[in-house]
Amino acid sequence: MTKPKKTVSSLVRTKRQAAELVSAARAREGVGQGREAARMGRKAVLLDPCLTEGYRQIGLYLFNSQRPVPATGYLRRILLIDPGDRANFDVFMRGLVLLNDFEEMARQARTVVEREPDRADARYWLGRALHKLGSLENARDHLNAALRADRALARDIRFVGYTITTAALAEILPGR
Repeated sequence: MTKPKKTVSSLVRTKRQAAELVSAARAREGVGQGREAARMGRKAVLLDPCLTEGYRQIGLYLFNSQRPVPATGYLRRILLIDPGDRANFDVFMRGLVLLNDFEEMARQARTVVEREPDRADARYWLGRALHKLGSLENARDHLNAALRADRALARDIRFVGYTITTAALAEILPGR
C-alpha cells in the first residue's frame, strides 16, 4: 500500500509537470507553433484536468485552425472550472459569434450578469447577442450599462450600434 506522503508528493510533482507543460506551450504559441502548443496543452490537462490554461491552448489552436465548434467545447470547460475567467469568457463569446450562436451567447452572458451585475464585459456580450436576436431595446439597455461600467468599451459598442437607430446610438454614446 502506498503511503499518503508519497501520494501527496506525486500529486505535487504531477501538478508541477502540468504547469511546466503549459509554460512551454505558451512559448511554442508565441513563436507560431500552435499545433505543438495544443499538444502540450492536451498533455497538461491529462495530468491536471482542472488546469484551465491547457484547455485554452487547445481551444485557441482549434480556433486558429478554423475549427470553432470543438474550440468552444474546450473553452466551455474552462468556464465550468472557473466561471470568473474573463479572458476565456471573451474568447468563448467570440467563438459563439463565429458560430452565429447568439442564443447560447445570450444565455451564457445572462448567467454571468445575474452573478455579477456590474461586469461590463458580460453586459457588452449580452447586449451584442440581444442585438443580433432582434431585441434592440434590451440590447441598448445592456450596452448602455456596459458603457457606464467601462468607458473603454465605447469603440466596441459603437461597432454593435451601427445597426441600431441613430437616436438610440446617440443615447448610448452621447457626444461622440
